[in-house]
Formats: sequence, structure tokens, C-alpha cells
Amino acid sequence: MLKRFAKYISVAVCFAYAHNALAELRGMGIAEFMAEADKDTAMQQRTRERIGLLDVNQDGKISYNEMQTSIAGVMEIPDDFTSAPQKQELQSYIPSAFSESDNNSDNSLTGEEIDTFSKKMQMFMVRQQFINMDKNQDGIINKEDMPSPDESMKKMEEALKKLQDTIDKLDEIDPEQLAEGMLQNISKAAAEEDYYQMDKNKDNCVNMEEYLVYQLAQDKEDELDKMTYVRWYIDIKKKNKDCMTKSEYVAEMGRPIEDMVDAEEDAEAEQEYAAILFNEIDSNKDGKVTATEYSEYMLMHDKIETNEDNEREYFKEIEGSHKGYLTKEEYCAEYKKRVGEEIKCIGFEDIDEDRDNQISEDEYIKYNLAIHNDKERKKEMYTDMFMREYAPERGWVTQEEFIKRY
Repeated sequence: MLKRFAKYISVAVCFAYAHNALAELRGMGIAEFMAEADKDTAMQQRTRERIGLLDVNQDGKISYNEMQTSIAGVMEIPDDFTSAPQKQELQSYIPSAFSESDNNSDNSLTGEEIDTFSKKMQMFMVRQQFINMDKNQDGIINKEDMPSPDESMKKMEEALKKLQDTIDKLDEIDPEQLAEGMLQNISKAAAEEDYYQMDKNKDNCVNMEEYLVYQLAQDKEDELDKMTYVRWYIDIKKKNKDCMTKSEYVAEMGRPIEDMVDAEEDAEAEQEYAAILFNEIDSNKDGKVTATEYSEYMLMHDKIETNEDNEREYFKEIEGSHKGYLTKEEYCAEYKKRVGEEIKCIGFEDIDEDRDNQISEDEYIKYNLAIHNDKERKKEMYTDMFMREYAPERGWVTQEEFIKRY
């Protein structure tokens, strides 16, 4: 892949030199040169695509923060292509082009604003290219500005050699290691952009409200509920009361998924989450959660989806021995593994429709599909769960009791 990329770049470099040579022979002034570039739709498309790469978190917008990242990258442009003074001029121009393109002054570019910004950047670079080519600074590119064929070939060969040296160095790196490093850099840049977007008042401290507003707006498919994001926020912000720092967020986003899943539970985080969950469930805000409030809340936020294939696969997974049925002992072992060893095993008789003291595959699937599709039965299930786990004595709990038993 890298060698194929090298060939593509080689062709691009040769084309660039040929294009410049034709322009030099024609004796173009800067206005004509820029007008010709303005007609180049292929160049415009390439510029638009490159500008689009600034959108590191892929939210369809280029923020001021993402634009600042591009400014930092200007100094890494090889001197062969852009001189130090031109780099400084470019660094100064980018913010002004951004501001002029930001029609609604919201510190981000979208749609036509990105097109405007791309056009400004394209024409700026074309102007710099003209200045570089106009060796005698007479405002016209002509034969006097044109290097000899030997000099042109030498320049092209030097540029291609530098490119090939870079490709050779990349070839020496393990592809998996290279890909992992690239993904880490992209992930870090995207996380930093996310944080910038979340921190509305720019105090370098993202509170829970800022975090939730941003994450829920990003979750356009409504895949996760509010309390899932609440839990993530609590886990990320560590010991701070209501402040998630940039370093905490970037570090968490850079962790492997398996590390996040296998992370040990933090008792303080559990209690903080339980307190917030209690307030969410306590719909009438009387300081108590009843079985009705609990079951209605759980039903409203139940996003578990299933189908016959999923249930059949899960049955085979827990049945294990391929005999085609579950004994009561096997069923209860799985039940306790899911809800807790101390919880009384219930439900076997409800599933065992033919009363043969076994749960067949068909009985298991039929029951679970019925539960998932029957809101009233689900509500009864959540009510029963609440009475067993939280309020066996009186049917309601205080916040202190809820947190203790969570």
C-alpha cells in the first residue's frame, strides 16, 4: 500500500512541475494565474477534501480549535515547498480566513462556510505559488523565471528522493505498529476536539451538565440513555466533585475498550451514581422511591431488544451440554449469576409450560419473547425486582437505603 502511495505522489509531483512549466512559458500575470486556478475544479475538490480532514471528531463541523491544530501543523511543511516567512504569513492568514468564513459567528464552520474557507485557502496558496515561481519579482511568470531543464529535473529528482526515503523508512516499521500509532493520534485529536466542544465556558473544567448536553446531542440514534453517560462522567472525572479535566477525558478515550470493560468498580463512584439515579427515579420528588416509580422508570428506559435468533443462541450458550433443555439447577445457577447469589431464584415454573421440570429451547424462546414484547409483564417483573432487592419491608425506600442496597 505504501509503495502504491509513493507512485501516486510521484505522478503528482511530476504533474505539478509540468503545470508550472507551462504557466511560466505562457507569461502569466498574477491575476491571470489566479483566474486559471479558480477554474480548476479538480484543485477545488482536492482542497475541500483536505480542509475536511481538519474535522477530527467527524461531527460535520470545523471548530476554531480544529483550525488552531492546522496552524500548528504549518511549521511542519517542508522548506522545499514553503519558506519560513511564507509559513508565518500562512499562520497569520488562517484565523482571519476562518473568521471571514464564519457567517454566523459561532466559532465553527459548516456546509457553505467550509466551502468559502476552502476557496480562501486555495487562492492564498495559489498566490504563494505564484510568488515562489516569479523569481525576478516582476509580477509576470515568463521564460526568465523558468529554470533550465537540468535544474527542473534536478529539483524533481531531489523531491522524489526525499519522498522515497520517507516511504523506505515507513516500510521498515511494522504495519500493525504504524496503524496503531496513527489511530492513537487520531483518537487523541478527536478527544481533544470533543473536550473543546464540551467546555462551553472555556474554564478547562467540564461539569456534568456540559458533558451530558454534548454527548446526548452527538447520540443522534438515541442508542444510550442519559444515565449511561452520567455513569461514564463519574468514572472519568475521578475524585473531582464536578470537574472533568482535559487530561482525564483524553486519557480515558485512549484506553483500550477491554480495559474500560474490565475496570474494577469504585465504591465511591457507585454511591455517587446511585444518588443521581435515585433522584431520576423519584418522579414526584418526595424523597422516596416506590415500586411504581421504579417499574415505570425501568420500563421507560428499557432499550433491550431481542429476537428469536438471539434467544436461541443465548439458550444454547447457557445450556452448554447440547441436550436441548435446562434443568431447574442449571436455570437457577444462570439466574443467580445474572442477578446475584443472594437473590432467590424465581421464574422457572413460569417458563416450564408443560410442567415436566425442564425448560425446553422452544419454551425458553417463547417466554422471553413474550416478556420483551409485553409491557405489562415487564412492569410486573421490574416491580417484583424492586420489592425483592430494595423494599421488601414496606414497598418504598429512602435515598440512603437505595444507595446502600444498590
